Amino acid sequence: MTSEELREELSKLPEPIRIFQQMFWGTFSRWGMIYSFKRVFNTLKDDRFTKILDEDEAYVKRFAIEEEYKDFFLVDRKTLIEQGLFDDIALKMSTKTMNESEVVSCTALLVFAHSILEVFIMEALEISAKHKPEDWEEYLGSRNIKVDFCDIKNYDSLLKVLIIKELLRLKNESINIRMNRVLAVYQPLSGKMGEFEYDNTRLKKIDEARHDIVHRRRPLQELGINQLDKEIEFIEEICKWLVLLVHKRYGLQCDLRFRPLFI
Repeated sequence: MTSEELREELSKLPEPIRIFQQMFWGTFSRWGMIYSFKRVFNTLKDDRFTKILDEDEAYVKRFAIEEEYKDFFLVDRKTLIEQGLFDDIALKMSTKTMNESEVVSCTALLVFAHSILEVFIMEALEISAKHKPEDWEEYLGSRNIKVDFCDIKNYDSLLKVLIIKELLRLKNESINIRMNRVLAVYQPLSGKMGEFEYDNTRLKKIDEARHDIVHRRRPLQELGINQLDKEIEFIEEICKWLVLLVHKRYGLQCDLRFRPLFI
């Protein structure tokens, strides 16, 4: 089938099933963007360091050879050259540049990974709301509708409208509040998946760090996030876990026909 024909087939599926296909295959396509960047970054790391070191050595070399700096230092310049001071300065400059560039890159990936997780969470909520709207009745609060006051047809229609409003409301809530709703409607027996275990406190800490990075521009050293790669991996595992929650709760399955549309 052509891509257009596949999209047509996908559009004909019941909405919860269609969203689940996007959700599952998004595990590959969305996270593929992050890992493509990381692979390229790590592959080019040695070449990039060599180039940066060459530039820093050229910059520092002027202090070692130019006449204007002959008497610039308290210690005889020849002694400093013999001690390797200028080479050491250039090396430390380059190392600092590489470390900072890696932190900046990982910081950007953390923010991007957080955005991907938000998409997965909303997809899980939307699937639940559209596949089993009755699971949402108790979460509508004062807007709850009693069957006694309307016929079944009107009740179903009104329930759908209220759920749409509730989804829009949740979209503006914090990621932890949304995850709490996921846990409430999916009722997982365990937060574990292999070696992974969901940790709400850890996610809250990552969310606060992301907020401070984006809105307050605080340095990562102040945020208590020392292992960015580990936090990004943790977010990825939550996404995979969410897909499994949907599968186990509602029995939705992956349709391999649609793989070419995503990866």
